[in-house]
Amino acid sequence: MATTKVKKNSKQLNREIENTLFSDNERFEMFFAANWKKIMAAAIAVVVAITLVFAIRMHVAKAGRQASAKLAAAANAAELEKALAENPRAAGADAARFRLAGMYQADKKYDRAYQVLDKLAANAAEPQLRNKARLTAAYMLELAGKTADAVKRFSAIAALPATPAASRAEASYAAGRLYLQLGNKTEAKQVLGKLRMMEAPAGDVAVGFWKERAQMLEHSIN
Repeated sequence: MATTKVKKNSKQLNREIENTLFSDNERFEMFFAANWKKIMAAAIAVVVAITLVFAIRMHVAKAGRQASAKLAAAANAAELEKALAENPRAAGADAARFRLAGMYQADKKYDRAYQVLDKLAANAAEPQLRNKARLTAAYMLELAGKTADAVKRFSAIAALPATPAASRAEASYAAGRLYLQLGNKTEAKQVLGKLRMMEAPAGDVAVGFWKERAQMLEHSIN
């Protein structure tokens, strides 16, 4: 027991002597000299980790730019379909899908255009694109000869309060026009009448345009 106590006192005394004899800088130099391999290994590991994270970020950014470039470079529907299949989450993918729907429309593949637009209307990240896709999808139904489905779609858009006023006004006019095509004058008058009563937001000329069209269409109903 006495021997153990002497050893402890000796170690404590050595520490006190070291603290007295050496400055902080000298103690650091001594510590570094004794442990420099461990310190260097830790420093290298930190540098490697930082470099790796930076490299990964650069790779992801480069891959994203390449994916977006492939979407933009697609010259026809087949190429764009392939690019979207390979890069479904690339920046600009939703806009590319809208462009794909336009290609289908140009080829008179209205059902395929509708399918793309219907998914965009539900899943597009940007509200503006969702609204545009929703309205254009209704037109694709009309072009496909599905008038009854189109008028339901237009009417639903017109009834959505969150939809921009210009889109609701356009959808209302389209619904009234299609109701007339279906021979349903009563529904047409109701829809067009509501459109005429719609208040346009300040500076919104689009609502005024569709209201004028609605008024002219109403005058044509016997």
